Amino acid sequence: MKLASFDIFDTTLIRKCGKPETIFYLLGMQLFAENEEKANAFITWRKQAEHEACKKKNTLNIQIGQIYENFEEKSFYINKDDAFLLEKKIEQENLIVNPSIKKLIEQKRRDGYIICFISDTYLDSAFLREILTFYNIIKEQEEIYVSCEWKKRKSTGELFEVVKEKYNPNKWEHYGDNKNSDYKRPQKFGIKSHLINTEYTEAEKYIENKYKYHRFYNSISLFIGIQRATRIVMGNDSFAEIGADFVAPTYIAYVTHILKQAKGRGIKRLYFLNRDGYILLKIAEMLQSDYLDIEMKYLFISRKAIAAASLTQVEPYLLIETLNPQTLIGKKVNDLLSCLQLNPNNLAEKGITFFYNRITNTDEANDFINKLFYNPITSEWEKKIKQDRELIKCYLKQEGVTDGEKSAMVDLGWYGSTRLMLNRILKHYGYSSIPFFYFATTDNVLSLKYGAYFTYMPYRLIKKNGLMHTMEHYCSASPHNSVKSFKKEDNRIIPIEEHLEITQDYLQIIEGNINAAKQILSFMNGIKLDDILDLIQTDYWILMKEQNIKMNLEAFKAVGNISANPNKKEFFVKKMSFTEIMRYALEGKRITEFDRASVSLTCNLYWRKKIFTLHDYSHKLRQFAYLKYMTYKQK
Repeated sequence: MKLASFDIFDTTLIRKCGKPETIFYLLGMQLFAENEEKANAFITWRKQAEHEACKKKNTLNIQIGQIYENFEEKSFYINKDDAFLLEKKIEQENLIVNPSIKKLIEQKRRDGYIICFISDTYLDSAFLREILTFYNIIKEQEEIYVSCEWKKRKSTGELFEVVKEKYNPNKWEHYGDNKNSDYKRPQKFGIKSHLINTEYTEAEKYIENKYKYHRFYNSISLFIGIQRATRIVMGNDSFAEIGADFVAPTYIAYVTHILKQAKGRGIKRLYFLNRDGYILLKIAEMLQSDYLDIEMKYLFISRKAIAAASLTQVEPYLLIETLNPQTLIGKKVNDLLSCLQLNPNNLAEKGITFFYNRITNTDEANDFINKLFYNPITSEWEKKIKQDRELIKCYLKQEGVTDGEKSAMVDLGWYGSTRLMLNRILKHYGYSSIPFFYFATTDNVLSLKYGAYFTYMPYRLIKKNGLMHTMEHYCSASPHNSVKSFKKEDNRIIPIEEHLEITQDYLQIIEGNINAAKQILSFMNGIKLDDILDLIQTDYWILMKEQNIKMNLEAFKAVGNISANPNKKEFFVKKMSFTEIMRYALEGKRITEFDRASVSLTCNLYWRKKIFTLHDYSHKLRQFAYLKYMTYKQK
């Protein structure tokens, strides 16, 4: 007969809280919710109690009831039976099924294998059978072998001998997560063993270890356990890893911050701006049960759609105000024309052409201004701007922006040009300006003169090494393209989106990010960890920026070509050629929007560290050479 045996903990079942010790933390916090000192004292006792019980019984094979034999009821004013029954209840609440192992078990049954379960644990088989039955993993005739009942362990091999004596299989496969007791030990008995990977990611391990001695360590460990469980439930691939470790925690924390701020400020309606606001709205909707007084809406607004309309007078200074920095010099002509809803071919037909692709000096800037703002075509353009502005006004009215309800916009942030443009249009029609919530803003963000704004994180966290592009292109992935204009249809104003293909791979990013947020919030189940998320998300993003540990970044490739021009290839990340790596390392050449991630996708950890070091040294050398050259020129 053929036998397939499965380890239970961290293989068939996963603790969504992470480590077994976190169960003790949750137990202490429930037993002594109003007394932190007693809760901490109980947690300390419980961590030591198993070791003390093993020492007293002179065996590792003890049951949970024996652990509580020495419970100090008089010290804690709690009955020991109540305590250990509550522990089992919390354990049960935290155990979830590993979907990939459940599928594997079902496949093995179809292949004719007898199934059994083996575990070194202090929990009894009846308790575990109840959980496995709940998840429809175990059949009535299938056996569970646990060390505390058989007084033998997997780790010594004795429990495998018990199973062998019971079944005497001619073919035996075992699956488990422990390298010794589930992989090496079974092989010594002729069992074909398979190591199941349910480990923490390198990023998760780094963060947990960093806060090992922090006063909030238990809460941090709990949340990292939730991240791990989320990854495993989602399939443990790259989309799951990036979603659970980076995207979901960051945006859950940001949206929670927004909702708290909105509630405190009496804001009754939040508008989540198109594209970047999509996932933020989805998360806000997941949290809405705690903020029923706040209405949440999606608003199809983009810089491109309202830039020209925001020129309430056809004056160049109004355009320059929206630019970062506020000058025409350095800007590409085609980018400016696109922003102003002007087609270069149409202008050429009317005799307006530009002999430069990028404005590089004052003469070219004046030439650009004169050709657009002081030209016979200007009045025609101004008429079109007014028509577009009227459509935008009607759209804003249609969506309730101008109805007087206290509202705010939610966006990713950076410079604040959308805030300027939108509030300029509102002001033009006599409406009050509307404040914006931002994740982060640039150091030169547009001032309060253009409308109030509230910032969540410092810009310095994301402004270098591709993190800003990571948030734009991956974290904020949306099924909607950017809005380019509006049209009236059946007495409604309809936004018109850019015609850019959204691939199945890109949709997988969106689904992965949203599912990660949904799963994490489900596992948190009302546990308030807002301060913890604020604390650790910065560490995660620093790890992403530095790329000095192993990460599965394959999902980044799903972003694809990010250029608005379909004839031009511009990548967020990609695998680099040898020549591209050398140009990045020696010349400081930008190959992709996130070069360090591209190097990580291309090279193993050993070589990427050397490439990063070479890149940093060559950068310093180029800076030194430039300073020497400038000093020489000034002599």
